[in-house]
Formats: sequence, C-alpha cells, structure tokens
Amino acid sequence: MKGNRHNDNQVVPRTEKSPEKIDEKDKTLVESLRVNARLSYAELGTSISLSADAVRARVERLINEGFIRLVTLVDPALVGKSTRISIGINVTGNPDEFARWANEQIEIIHLARTLGSFDFFGEMVSESDYTAHQFIVQKLRAAPGVTSVEVWPMLNINKWRQDTRSPSVSQQVLDQLSWSDEDFAIIRELTESPRIQFRELAERLDRPYGIVRRRTMALLEAGVIRSTIIINDLMFEHSCLAILLVKGDQNIRQTLIDMPEVSILSSSTGSRQFVGEVHVSSREELALLAQKLSQQQEGMIETELLLQVAVDKLPASFQL
Repeated sequence: MKGNRHNDNQVVPRTEKSPEKIDEKDKTLVESLRVNARLSYAELGTSISLSADAVRARVERLINEGFIRLVTLVDPALVGKSTRISIGINVTGNPDEFARWANEQIEIIHLARTLGSFDFFGEMVSESDYTAHQFIVQKLRAAPGVTSVEVWPMLNINKWRQDTRSPSVSQQVLDQLSWSDEDFAIIRELTESPRIQFRELAERLDRPYGIVRRRTMALLEAGVIRSTIIINDLMFEHSCLAILLVKGDQNIRQTLIDMPEVSILSSSTGSRQFVGEVHVSSREELALLAQKLSQQQEGMIETELLLQVAVDKLPASFQL
C-alpha cells in the first residue's frame, strides 16, 4: 500500500488541565460533525461563517483537548469482533500508568476513571471468547498497577445512544453490495483515519481513485459504515455520567430501558445481569436516580452507580 500514514484522531487524556472555553461556533461545528464527520472543512465552515483553515484549527483543537474523537463506526461482527465485554479494574499507585498502558491496547475501546467499587471502567472487543480470555489473563491482569479485574460479557444490547451506536448490517445488504476483501481494506483505512480524503485512500490501497471513491460512498450510503464523532460529555456538556451495575432478573429490564436517564444498557453474564450508563445534568439528579432505583421492587436485587470523573479513552471503533 502507498501513501504516508497519519493519525488525525489521536486522543490525549485530559484529567487535570482546564480546556479552552467552548463557544457557539464550536457547538454548531460539533453537531455538523456528528451528522457527517467526512464533510470538508469548507463545507463545515459555511454554517458558521469561517474559512476552511479556521475550521481545521477548531476541529484539531477539539480533538487535541479531548472534547471529541473522530470515528468510523462499523458492525463489530462484520469484521470478526464478535465478543464485547465490560470491564471493571482496580489499581494501586499512579493511575496514569495504567491509563497510558490501556490507551495502547487495541482491544480496549473505551476507558473512564470512576468513583465507587472500581477505579476504572471500560469496554473491550475481541475475535472470540477465547481470545478475550487470553487478553484478560495474560495482559490486563498483568498491566501496571492492576490489583483486580472483573468482567461482564455482553449478551445483547438493550439500549444504545444513537450517536455512538455501531451499524448493524444484514446479510441481505452485504449480498446486494457484493461484499469483498477490498471493502474490508477500505474500512480498515477509514477506522484508522476517518477523514482521509479519497485520493489518499486510493494511494494507500494502490487502487484507481474512481473505484475507491464509488465503493466508499456505496458503503456509507448502505449504512455499512458511519462517519461521526464521539463527544466527551464530561467536558463538552459538563454532564454527570455514571456507570450503572444491576443485579436482578429479566423483570427489571424494561423498567431500566424506559428510564430516560439510562442512555446505554446491555444484558450481561457475571456478577451483574445488566450494565449500562446513565446521563444526567448534575449530581443532585444522580442522587435522585439512585433513590428511584433503590425503590424498584420487582426483579431488582442490587444496584450500584460508579461516578465517572474523567475519560482516558473515548469510545471508538476498534482497530482492524
């Protein structure tokens, strides 16, 4: 493959430094990127009356400050990542050492620092239960400072935020597209560099520009991949986020799904039958939610909320 590789999406964890203030132009820019992160800088600039160079500078600042992450979302099963697992980690010593290690692991696609029974909470993907077990036993448990690890393999996703949901692609769609190894190669490059231009993409793949452009557009239009951004709500919206751990039976599932505060919910195996994320505007609202959860009777055995205090790795598409 030809072409120089670059990473236009490197996320630097922000846990102490106060970022620059977000203005209305930034907010409009973020909404445009959420819809389509592959819009040109000139196209993005039309809605906020800025030049392409000025927009580029803003996008780079938002990425470098940890506000957003550019991603190409793809159905995990489509590319052989069929196992998804929630992970809770406790560490001793300097937590930054573990965070730096975790950022280098392609299996870990999300990591947050939490207050509660776990110091870190995250998500990992793998090709199979066996390869996931190997990573957990051989690498994760031996990572810097780690004292304990608990895992909750996901059985299914009950509720997911639309702005971070990976596409789910049917076999019928793939048959209509005549899915090929070349498509896989295109997706691999797009997950690495979501805003890569068609000409550079063609150079990397050593394929004609016209063919690569048409095929990429077909994948986007069919919903096989989605170009968007992940937003750090702790920084951008100053929201209050927490991880929800629930021990209970299936009678409580619909109740949790119907709660507007619950933005993500998965059914899992292990010590907790449901793992999710809650999104509220303040700690006071989080306290009210904790009270509401404690009053649930049917199907609920035990709940815990882990307050997120910083995000070390924004949720992202996995590397292929």
